[in-house]
Amino acid sequence: MTAPPSGLAPVHIAGERVTLRPYRLDEVDSFVALVSAPDGGTRLAPGASFAWPLGAPPPQDLRGRVEASGRFVQSLLELAIEADGQFAGSIQARNPLPCFPPGVFMIGIAVAPERRGRGVSRQAVALLATHLFLQEGAERVEMPTDVENVPMRTVAERLGFVMEGVLRSLMPMGSGRRDHCMYALTRDDWEKNRDRWTFPS
Repeated sequence: MTAPPSGLAPVHIAGERVTLRPYRLDEVDSFVALVSAPDGGTRLAPGASFAWPLGAPPPQDLRGRVEASGRFVQSLLELAIEADGQFAGSIQARNPLPCFPPGVFMIGIAVAPERRGRGVSRQAVALLATHLFLQEGAERVEMPTDVENVPMRTVAERLGFVMEGVLRSLMPMGSGRRDHCMYALTRDDWEKNRDRWTFPS
């Protein structure tokens, strides 16, 4: 991971209870523990375990992601999720050109187990999607998730993401390859839904 270009203000987005911000260096261990956990920071089906598609990155690469967080570097924007003043997880946006068409971004999120079920994921996804549409020229924001990850599917549907189909055998896991649902929010979808977004207090 290379350092972000100098002179660019880092992304910092404050919501009602949730803030998306660059990582602090003292949070490296928290980040590594989250993304290296057996569930990869997500809710997996019983018996399933997470496996890095290209193999687990070395610790120095994960530290590099923390150091570069807050700006798009090599098509990745990595942000810490802070809820009620405490570290709660990680959220990313990717737009790897030329793999993606212009204006298409993908969101990934990992939330600490003790913070799940409290509306943190929903507000974090809403904040980042809004940033992508307002500041990054997004026309479509994708959010794939495991077919059995009911909490994340609920997050997507409550925000107005549309389930467009199932990507079969997409993600390698410890127990084999898993099917994922492809959810997407277009600019028109976002315009229609954003004024109705509410979050638990």
